Amino acid sequence: MNDPQTWGSFEKCYARYSKNNRYDGIGFVFSSDDDIIGIDLDHCRDAASGQITTQAQKIITDTSSYAEVSVSGKGVHIILKGEIPGRSRRRGDIEMYDAGRFFVMTGEHVGGTPYTVERRQDELNKLYKEVFPSLTSQHH
Repeated sequence: MNDPQTWGSFEKCYARYSKNNRYDGIGFVFSSDDDIIGIDLDHCRDAASGQITTQAQKIITDTSSYAEVSVSGKGVHIILKGEIPGRSRRRGDIEMYDAGRFFVMTGEHVGGTPYTVERRQDELNKLYKEVFPSLTSQHH
């Protein structure tokens, strides 16, 4: 996963995925070579009804970038552009990634969010301060 030699374009991944049913899906690897951030909201969605918790819906609305349902159906992944403003990455059911992790993409878009990955540094800074209130934000 962390070896760029094993990565490929979406087209190559989709071609391989389409020809072989042993894969769970296509993943996106977060890399320090770009400014793409992933926010993982776990246990925030009812898989049967699609109902999203109030806290998660606020984060989804506030960040206003591409969001999709996670593979489990019980979470949401938000993809945006920016820089995580501190070193912490996880608190409770909220995780933020900028390198060394990946999301398996489902393509199950969360209604009301853009279909595009947007630059949202101010929104990310605000969310970070809300999630990690006792920490001083420092750029790394």
